Amino acid sequence: MSEAQGKKSIIDWLSLAIVGLIVLVSVGAIGMGMYKQYELRTVDRQWHEDKAGFEEALAEHNKTGKPMVVYFHAPWCPHCKEFNEAILDTDKMVLFLGKNYIKTKIFPEQDAERILMYQFGASGFPTFFIKYANSDKFYRLERGNNRQMFTPDEFIEQMKKAETGEVGLPVVPDFNTIPDMPTAGQAPQ
Repeated sequence: MSEAQGKKSIIDWLSLAIVGLIVLVSVGAIGMGMYKQYELRTVDRQWHEDKAGFEEALAEHNKTGKPMVVYFHAPWCPHCKEFNEAILDTDKMVLFLGKNYIKTKIFPEQDAERILMYQFGASGFPTFFIKYANSDKFYRLERGNNRQMFTPDEFIEQMKKAETGEVGLPVVPDFNTIPDMPTAGQAPQ
């Protein structure tokens, strides 16, 4: 074999190796995308709702020790919509919450839900609490800092830090106290 043929043979093999590597990476990327879509289809997206759902979620939390989140929101609230779109409804958060947490959404439209919101000390929307098995406290988490919304990764980090009490405002709701309820549209006293 001549020197020119040897160089051509090496170039042919290198070209074939590069093409093979590109194909392998492409197949891997497609496979990862398909796995993520599978995970999104199979993850638990169910949220308990309202006071009855909160009680079910709390009972499940006490039985299993699985951490829980409580999200006070209103469908008309622009900050809630922003929080949902930027954080809660992202694929990353859907997977993280669905795999790891018991989830409760509460729209305090009825007296029972308004009382629950009062018992938590929440006064506006959105308000997000997290409770871990090793604590009798719920921790109120902020959705951002300095008027800047957290990214899903930053919010997940805040959730993890709340487990150690490193972040979050600790709250121990008094479920035995029932406030005098104002008429619709007024805040509880």
